[in-house]
Amino acid sequence: MGINTKLLIGGGVVAAAIVATPIIYQNQIEKTINTTITNLKEYNVNLTKKDDKSNFFNVKREYILTIKDSTKIIKEAIPNIRPHDLRSLKKAFDGTKFLVTLNITKLPVYHKNAVVVSLLSLNDNAMKDLETSEPGKQLLNFIKNRGIEVLLDVDNLKIAKANLKDIDLTLTNTTYDNKKETMNFVVNNFNINFENDIKTHFNKIAFKFDDQKYSNTLITLNNFNNIYTYKNDFNNKQTTSLQNFSINYNTKYRKQTLNIDNIKVNYNLSHILDNINYSNIISVENFTMSEKRSYRKLPESITIKNFKLGFNLNKISYTNINSIVKKIKENPTYASSLDYSKEAIGIINHGFSFAISPLSVDKIILNTRSIKMDIDPVSVKFSTILQPNKLTLDQLNYNPESAFKYLNATLNIVTTKTNLDLASTMLGADTVNEVMDKIGEIKNNKVIINLTFKNQHLIAKGKQLF
Repeated sequence: MGINTKLLIGGGVVAAAIVATPIIYQNQIEKTINTTITNLKEYNVNLTKKDDKSNFFNVKREYILTIKDSTKIIKEAIPNIRPHDLRSLKKAFDGTKFLVTLNITKLPVYHKNAVVVSLLSLNDNAMKDLETSEPGKQLLNFIKNRGIEVLLDVDNLKIAKANLKDIDLTLTNTTYDNKKETMNFVVNNFNINFENDIKTHFNKIAFKFDDQKYSNTLITLNNFNNIYTYKNDFNNKQTTSLQNFSINYNTKYRKQTLNIDNIKVNYNLSHILDNINYSNIISVENFTMSEKRSYRKLPESITIKNFKLGFNLNKISYTNINSIVKKIKENPTYASSLDYSKEAIGIINHGFSFAISPLSVDKIILNTRSIKMDIDPVSVKFSTILQPNKLTLDQLNYNPESAFKYLNATLNIVTTKTNLDLASTMLGADTVNEVMDKIGEIKNNKVIINLTFKNQHLIAKGKQLF
């Protein structure tokens, strides 16, 4: 076979691949669209084609998505919703329409902004209500101009990322005395990434209200991140952080502020054999709340520095917790009235451990008209273990002390001599000294309290208290 023949055959193969790939991928796209339409119908949501400008290499279409009946969507989102609330939400959502725009290349590549979902219109009742007010008309105009829009990235015909179009919505209203009320709502860089873990992020969400007469309010959240890893109901974890949350409320005579910096929450849930283990830690770098009144010289405030709270709940009976979860899923509406007594005693018989570690704060500064107080670092650790047992519900109902036989616990408190002196000033030196004689000691200028509960006895400083 000559080289020209080989080149001809090779070129033919490449050409065939170029021609075949869009055809094959289009079939996959059509299958995905049809599956989506079928799934939406199960929720009483219709997806109907509006326009089609597709060509050999691209699928370009527009669809109208209409929520015919939102009952199933609402009940899945809020399982125990009351009938009155369900009717109210249905009134708001039924009949809402979205424009869905597809622009997907018929190639197996990452498609950025492949699907755009825009709020097209609210239902007739909502539209009529909004048309009767000045802010309502402004909101309708915002919707008309595609102000509420989600852009979806697609990878291998699965949603990889959702990006909310930035929102900067201002609504104004003129009051009876010709004053302007202004409300502004801002969302900046809000997105959810679905690849591997679910990652949620936004740069800023802010709400401002100013009546230009009595007061103005500003609520701001900055730099939010959340990473959620899910394997199943009993194996998942989440890491959440918020750089800043603030509220500013101002009137002619008063200024109130709340500022919280670097909030972090981490939890982990795991299932090993017949044990469920759960841990969570919450930390706040700075918490400040203050109020300044025009007729007072100085503001009043409370500041908390480096607050941490961690707790662990381990070796919980998987068999019984799973039974409770199944009951709730099977009867979500009546979950609060179901009988869980069998599972409850099963959890107790299995035994478990619970710990708070740490519960700590570096500094608390309280500044009011009547109190000025600085509290130095305080750290608290607590743990308890309930041993496996054969307790019955009757025993626990009529003689709850019977559980003490299987219970062990420890408590550790560490603080400073300065805090001890402060306690003496507030509670009285005699009272504090009596407590310290029984359960406390001072080492290296630190106040330490250790308590142990074991064999139904409370022990401190090597002595049995009872």
